[in-house]
Amino acid sequence: LLLYCRPLFANFTFSIYRTTILTQGASEADKDLTDRLIQVGRILHVPVLDHLIITTEDFLSFQHQGLMDELRKSLKWVPPYEIEERIRAEEARLREEAVRVAREEGEREGEGIGMRKGLWEGRKEGREMGREEGLQEGKRKGEEKGRKKERIEVARAALAEGMEIGMVARISRLTEEEIKKLAEY
Repeated sequence: LLLYCRPLFANFTFSIYRTTILTQGASEADKDLTDRLIQVGRILHVPVLDHLIITTEDFLSFQHQGLMDELRKSLKWVPPYEIEERIRAEEARLREEAVRVAREEGEREGEGIGMRKGLWEGRKEGREMGREEGLQEGKRKGEEKGRKKERIEVARAALAEGMEIGMVARISRLTEEEIKKLAEY
């Protein structure tokens, strides 16, 4: 005997079955019946919380046995349209996941390419700046060296004319020590 009550605005249902003898566990027929009721509950949006098999001395609860969770996962009595919906939902989820993963990989790869390109351009720009600074430094040092040579020539000419070391130092803007060294040669 199956007692199945559904008040007008039920939030949930219980399936209760009364028998005179309780076997070791739930039979396949009991499981099939509960599975069908779960599917009907899904269609009507009224969940089936438990299936109780009751005797005068004992009872068997599908929920306490863990059978309700197992039967909720079962696809045996699920309507084909619902299976299709589940498959489509899973396919959509997998597509979204694939797009997300591809986007993340693309962003990482793009970042890597951008970093390498930026590094390459930075090195190129650094080399160009270094070359330019090196040329300017070389030019400055060359000019300085030329001026020093000119001063030395002026100092030698002044020493050859017999001018005093102090006077030659003021004219050539060399130190007196440098002029003394020139006078020795």
